[in-house]
Amino acid sequence: MLDWIYKGSGSASVTIISISIMLLSGFIMSRIIKKLKLPNVTAYILAGIIIGPFCLNLIPHHVIDNTDFLPDIALAFIAFGTGEFFRLDTLKKNGSKVIVITVLESFTASLLVFITAFCILHLELAFSIVLASLAAATAPASTMMTIRQTGAKGDFVETLLQVVAFDDIAGLLAYSVAISIAVHSYTGEPFPYPAY
Repeated sequence: MLDWIYKGSGSASVTIISISIMLLSGFIMSRIIKKLKLPNVTAYILAGIIIGPFCLNLIPHHVIDNTDFLPDIALAFIAFGTGEFFRLDTLKKNGSKVIVITVLESFTASLLVFITAFCILHLELAFSIVLASLAAATAPASTMMTIRQTGAKGDFVETLLQVVAFDDIAGLLAYSVAISIAVHSYTGEPFPYPAY
């Protein structure tokens, strides 16, 4: 949509213009969302949808493709941010409750996705297992941003943050097992065992 701006510009100029559009749209949308008393993360998601390739298409595809490393960096920061809420005394107090919630929530989500994918949509077994394993993980970014924005504190928040962190660990383990099963079923290669 903004080809007339990007035409004749160098790659550095296109990147700077694209980042400026992203930041400006996120800022404007967050001001609008604040009047509705919704979390800022909602504004960022809506801004991304609006300026993305499926609506206004304001950001060139090559800029989106070349910034695929940014989610990894953001997730690393979020993981470190979640880790700061782990304290041994809190874990001792909420440990059994957190583990029960995590196991039930992860298992239930995975089971529902597997039943939907394999039994209702009739997808392949290996693909259904991978989808089910992905359902075990949560997105900690929106939880962290909402807690920080509202300044929420207390036992519920501590339990929630621990569940989110343990949930991602469970999702990572489930995905590792599922992808090994999927690769084995498609290629017939043996399961990859760690080298000791």
